[in-house]
Amino acid sequence: MRHSFEQNTRRVLRCAMAAGLTACAVPPRPSVLAVENAPRVDGDRATGSNLLAANEIDATKVMTAYDAIVSRRPRFLSVNQSRGSDRAVVAPSVVVERGLPESLDVLKLIPASEIAEIRYLEPWESTTKFGTEYTAGMIVVRLRALH
Repeated sequence: MRHSFEQNTRRVLRCAMAAGLTACAVPPRPSVLAVENAPRVDGDRATGSNLLAANEIDATKVMTAYDAIVSRRPRFLSVNQSRGSDRAVVAPSVVVERGLPESLDVLKLIPASEIAEIRYLEPWESTTKFGTEYTAGMIVVRLRALH
């Protein structure tokens, strides 16, 4: 079942307010293929890198996940025009801790200090792992473990 943008936004905001923006994670969803099995290269600053690691985020001194991406990997936020007759403009979706895909707005609610890594999945990867409606790619956010 797909939720509307408004329903997802309300759910994220309720979670963020209840947790004081410190531990707002969507519960794991077993049907979604785990991304954490993908190889990680911490500190990879290459222009073409699809990974933004915690140490690089910490060095930027930004406040949110969105700010970190704008600062270090702005291409993650690229908006594409879909193919077909409607030619709709589509933006990447966001998955936080194997949750349901959300809009880019959720990135503004995630404190940078809580991020373990942000990984961008190319459109072919996102449609393979999450479904054919995710043709603009996917931004996958893994949070640091809470102590």
